[in-house]
Amino acid sequence: MHFMIKNKLVYLFYYLGLVLAGLFASNVLMLLAWASANGWHLNEWSLSGDIASQLSREQLFVQQIASQVLALILPSVWFIRRTAHEKIIEQAQPFSWSFWGKAVLFFVLCMPLVSLSAYFNAMFPLPSWMEDSSIRMAEFLERLLTFDHTSDIVLAFVAIAIVPAMAEELAFRGVLQNLFVRWMGSPLAGLLAAALLFSAIHMQFDGFIPRFLLGALLGFVYWKGGNLWYPIGLHFLNNAAQLVALVFLDDPVSDAMQPPSEMPALPGVIAASVAAAFAGYFSFIKPNATRHA
Repeated sequence: MHFMIKNKLVYLFYYLGLVLAGLFASNVLMLLAWASANGWHLNEWSLSGDIASQLSREQLFVQQIASQVLALILPSVWFIRRTAHEKIIEQAQPFSWSFWGKAVLFFVLCMPLVSLSAYFNAMFPLPSWMEDSSIRMAEFLERLLTFDHTSDIVLAFVAIAIVPAMAEELAFRGVLQNLFVRWMGSPLAGLLAAALLFSAIHMQFDGFIPRFLLGALLGFVYWKGGNLWYPIGLHFLNNAAQLVALVFLDDPVSDAMQPPSEMPALPGVIAASVAAAFAGYFSFIKPNATRHA
């Protein structure tokens, strides 16, 4: 038993090392892109400024994709394959369209509760460093989500909807949730720990609670479905819906992670939450209980 725990820790350190190496490599790429944009004039380099603000939107999109691939997708794929013989990661269950439909319904019904949590999250005072971090991230996202050409929209779907859905679910559900479940001995505790880290890593503390709930929902669906394509698909739908609303409806408030200007209607939130509870119980919990009875 001690040997198995030691092996898991070694693999985790390797994994974290690869994540940090991927982040470093993506930042080097951003630096090179910035240097190229400035004509490689070394005497004009000023690393004390915000390099990201000097990059074009296309360069930022490419850097975002590179960071997700290098820091999350490749290390996660390596970890899952490297530890396959030790069964640290649960073997994937076959994909079921029936389960997928139930998962989408459950996820959509939970969104009003997530939006309500964003409203209450905004009531909590934040330390100055958290506020500064949230402001910087909001400014960065606003810059990414200002579209001048159709190519910007296509790049946004790749960089904000498709790639992050795969990268973050591979890392937080595929690797970390499985590790936490093994260490804590509880699927519920494991998915909550992964959701906590998932929310914290985004560095947007004005939306910490709703993002934690989102991570918990994705972790729950993965726990009950046993296939990473379920949370990947839901994560993609969540991000893509926000982009579609922004592009075609010009509605930046559609992000459930951000606090609404007014408190969501409580009767609607309660009704949707009760429906979600029934859908979750009869779709995911009761079938498993019956199967193991």
